[in-house]
Amino acid sequence: MFFFLNSTDNLQDFPQNFSWDFTSHLGNYRKLRGTYEIALLDVNFTGKSDQDLYVYCDIVEPNYMGGSYKQVLRRIKQARSAGFPFPYYVRVDTDVLSHIRIYIRDGTGKLPSFHSESLSCTLHLKHVSS
Repeated sequence: MFFFLNSTDNLQDFPQNFSWDFTSHLGNYRKLRGTYEIALLDVNFTGKSDQDLYVYCDIVEPNYMGGSYKQVLRRIKQARSAGFPFPYYVRVDTDVLSHIRIYIRDGTGKLPSFHSESLSCTLHLKHVSS
């Protein structure tokens, strides 16, 4: 299953959405049976970052990064968009899927210094075991 998300979607439900931190409502909630993994396939935003950025997601198991465990999907090297021909799948840490929060941070965990009007990304969710 693919999710095509944009920070400007769902502003009626989530008026505090910003390009660097947004939640998308997925319509009907889904009960996930078994083990699932999710990967970031691409990300696009206006503006350009002078630093590496990290894409976080609230539905994934934390991974070790920088001395602690964080819900990181992927690192973006200094760019305004990136496609990933070799996706990194991260285990999903929920059994009910109704919304997804995507947020961007720099290497220190702080808000990024770039200003972007919107951010879009594509996620791929796959079932790996029952």
